[in-house]
Amino acid sequence: MPAKKKVKEEEHVRSPGIAAVLNFLIWGTGYIYNGKKLLKGIGLIIFELLELLLVIFSGFSWLIHFPGIIFLVSHIFLAVLLAYDAYHDGKK
Repeated sequence: MPAKKKVKEEEHVRSPGIAAVLNFLIWGTGYIYNGKKLLKGIGLIIFELLELLLVIFSGFSWLIHFPGIIFLVSHIFLAVLLAYDAYHDGKK
């Protein structure tokens, strides 16, 4: 009998830092890069696109007023949290 060769599957090493940066820039892309939480990643990308369309079609002038500032600050805060989550998912 011929000896069986063990087929070793290559695992792609994914950097948690890249996942964090991707998730910070475009929500959901870090999850897709990691290969984990794919539905959450796709949902966040769709949400981000809808949000972008809302900003574009409503005009940019509201961004300089108080609600716009709250929107931008909360958007950046959430992006940091999502980047942190993608980083820790990548380390697992």
